[in-house]
Amino acid sequence: MEKRTAIAAVYPEPFDPAVHPYLDVTRLFIECGLPVPQVYEADGAAGVIVQEDLGDEQLFKVFETANR
Repeated sequence: MEKRTAIAAVYPEPFDPAVHPYLDVTRLFIECGLPVPQVYEADGAAGVIVQEDLGDEQLFKVFETANR
């Protein structure tokens, strides 16, 4: 079994996952085929989003080195 790490974003208040801005943008990026961290769980009542940890690599740096 592959070992993975995750990070959690903990918000100060509950939220509705259906209209949360971060989750909306993540869905939009996925639909466009952009490489974004996988969201493992979004618990709006607890105010927590758990997502894939991509380490120190930042998306804009991936685009800087991509073939144009």
